[in-house]
Amino acid sequence: MPNIVQVQKTEVLKCKLRHAFLAVQHCASVWQECARQQEVQLKELFNLCEQYQCCYEANVESLELPASLNEVKSKLLYVIVEKIEQKLCAVQATICEFQKSYDKVNQARINAFEQKPDMVYLTESRAMSPTLATMLEWLDDTERQVFVHSRNIYLMK
Repeated sequence: MPNIVQVQKTEVLKCKLRHAFLAVQHCASVWQECARQQEVQLKELFNLCEQYQCCYEANVESLELPASLNEVKSKLLYVIVEKIEQKLCAVQATICEFQKSYDKVNQARINAFEQKPDMVYLTESRAMSPTLATMLEWLDDTERQVFVHSRNIYLMK
């Protein structure tokens, strides 16, 4: 039969885990929105890079154009580079949002590990909830997935 102190420790840990799962739930919606934004931004960035490459490779000098139009290529390249830099800033902002969400999940995980109840309460399954060890494992898996996803997005950049 568990004593009162053990039950209280378990309840405190459960409360912290509930808080952690609320943070994960909030972060999941942020991750989905960031992933959607990131996909759009990366497509636009890819498009701008293609435009830059095509403009750079265009042989405008061989065409017989008025002198005032010869500067069009350099001006167009300049404009495209400016837009690419703006898109890179937007991609960086989205990556920062991923990092903030990652930090929230990581902090929730750390808070959950701070309490050290008896091993029996970590491994016992109850009718209304999974084992605490399972919930901690879910937090760890979530943190790992956020890290992998953020890393993949950064590597795509």
